Amino acid sequence: MVDELVALTVTPLGLVILALSVVAFKTRRRILKWATAAFWFLASITVAANYYGPVLDDVRWEAMREGCIGSPLLFVGLAIAICATLIHGALRPRN
Repeated sequence: MVDELVALTVTPLGLVILALSVVAFKTRRRILKWATAAFWFLASITVAANYYGPVLDDVRWEAMREGCIGSPLLFVGLAIAICATLIHGALRPRN
């Protein structure tokens, strides 16, 4: 599962969203945090739909069952955690 987490995170889109997350954490702009959270949400939904949705074919299912392909649950969990942290930061009152 860790291999699948790394493989999904180091894709070009994953690296762009990760860099955008770092910028969003460093700045105080709420709209950037909301946009980054939306990108993480869309990325996790897309990954989950590709692995568990109607797109899932018999070959991929058998490969996951035998351990050739890892489950994307760690990536989805990481995306949800980052998304929740960004939303919390965006909703926090400014001083």
